[in-house]
Amino acid sequence: MFVIYGRENCNWCSKAEILLESLGKDYRYIDINKDERSRAYLQAEGHNTVPQIYANGSHIGGYIELEKMMETNNDES
Repeated sequence: MFVIYGRENCNWCSKAEILLESLGKDYRYIDINKDERSRAYLQAEGHNTVPQIYANGSHIGGYIELEKMMETNNDES
């Protein structure tokens, strides 16, 4: 399960959603502007940009890292 921390009008956040949807991956999207605890969590983790993406509780990074992870996983299939 993926978790995307993002915000409204974020192109990279939207691209992450589209990528996961196109691959049939389950994910949860959290808008940090609507969820103060999530924003505080990201700040405590030292993340100042969105999207911040996690897979099964492990931090992946942003969209570029997600895309690379998906490409690597597809190559191994």
